[in-house]
Amino acid sequence: MLSSKIINALVVEDEEIAQTAAQHLLSELGCQVAIANTGYEALALLEHNHYDIIIMDLGIFDIDGLNITKKIRNMDGNIKNIPIIAVTMYKQSSLKKRAFDLGVNDFLVKPLTLSNCQSLLEKYVTPKF
Repeated sequence: MLSSKIINALVVEDEEIAQTAAQHLLSELGCQVAIANTGYEALALLEHNHYDIIIMDLGIFDIDGLNITKKIRNMDGNIKNIPIIAVTMYKQSSLKKRAFDLGVNDFLVKPLTLSNCQSLLEKYVTPKF
């Protein structure tokens, strides 16, 4: 556990195995995890809940992760400032550049691991406590 404060994480992922893995890893690190199966579900959850970090698969089937990121960065209030971590199976530098241009804070090539999840939480969430 990284902090005495509960970290609220939103995982935007449409693959069940990846959802389960992310939920397990983040829970292991003390996070309360919400899962959005679609981009539209993620946007709805963001309007009604507080999250400290968003783990965003770029390959979501209804709205891709880059467009979801763009929509989040255009939302009102503090929502637009939540750290977004792009997660993908692809290492293409053009995809990484586009992701950063649209407002992601960090970029990971799958799979998520306990180590990279901990590093992300330490970098983007725990320094705020």
